[in-house]
Amino acid sequence: MVYKAFGFTWMAIIFGVIGCTIILYSVLGSHENLELAKKPKLPFVKAFKETLQNKCFLAIFFSLYFYSTGLWFIISWSSFLCKIFVKTR
Repeated sequence: MVYKAFGFTWMAIIFGVIGCTIILYSVLGSHENLELAKKPKLPFVKAFKETLQNKCFLAIFFSLYFYSTGLWFIISWSSFLCKIFVKTR
């Protein structure tokens, strides 16, 4: 374990530096394609309709929605279920 080797303060510093490095790397690696930025923009309603017709977007959206909803249910019900299981045993 990291905290046993370095202590909690140094563990927080090490993880903070690693996290900041990853965030900085992703920010510096992100850039906008200038050719796509010069194209004319779609009106909002048409862009919204195009988004809803994109099957890949919908698949990712609903899978993340169901994942987060399931995670919320597990977290919110965990204390209740632990009380039930502890009392019955």
